[in-house]
Amino acid sequence: MLVVEDVEETRDGIKALLDAGGYCVNVARDEMNAVASAQCETPDLILLSLGGKKNDLVAASARIRVKVDPAEEIPIVIFCGEGVPEGAEIELGRRLFLTSPDNWQQLSALLARLLCLLALCSGVSS
Repeated sequence: MLVVEDVEETRDGIKALLDAGGYCVNVARDEMNAVASAQCETPDLILLSLGGKKNDLVAASARIRVKVDPAEEIPIVIFCGEGVPEGAEIELGRRLFLTSPDNWQQLSALLARLLCLLALCSGVSS
């Protein structure tokens, strides 16, 4: 999983929680670093949590996806507080989700569900 977060303390905290949950996590501090990291090692999922408005984050996710995975197979979860009701989980399009979880368990459950769906889809096509 790739976590893209511009605030170091938040990035480190999310990474620690995901590591403790058994996930293999790489981190990036901005869009450019996310592209470089994902091109070196394609993640199963990208958690995008950069400061900015919802539309800016959706645009950033599209730019990352085009540069890393034009087939749009990597799920991207935009972790956003601004303009999104707390507790929301919104599917914006093909493997693009917007969330503003009200607690760690909700975010963890969403990530686990997406990774499980990805594993099932991979198993069907194999």
